[in-house]
Amino acid sequence: MEEKFVSLNTINNLIAKLYERMPLSLGEAKALNRFINNGINNMKEKELHFDYQNTIDIYIVYLEEKEILETISPRETGQLSEYRNVIKKREEKIQGIINQSEDKKLKLLPSNINTTGAVVTVVIIEVTLLLGILLGIVALVKR
Repeated sequence: MEEKFVSLNTINNLIAKLYERMPLSLGEAKALNRFINNGINNMKEKELHFDYQNTIDIYIVYLEEKEILETISPRETGQLSEYRNVIKKREEKIQGIINQSEDKKLKLLPSNINTTGAVVTVVIIEVTLLLGILLGIVALVKR
């Protein structure tokens, strides 16, 4: 278990062992800690693949439960606080982006619309309609 690269599936199995209250060997504990510490450091720089991030989050939930039960070790406390700092910085960054976008709202300005063609068309239609009514009345009167 002292290999450099440990698969995500292996790490998930180690976390499952922790949830089942089974002890980890020294090599397993080192591999898990190396994975979690690398994951938290990678979170500072970039977005992680969903499965990778999910594994870290599940481990953090385990640590939070240990924190509530007051059975958390100093090393685990450090991991938990480092994770929380990364999340806090991400939230602040997102809030900053939201605030910037709110400042850049577009305002609608009324534009000058040229209505002379529409007015002329309406006047012609009204005059035609009135002439038609007048001719209709004249035709009825002549009968």
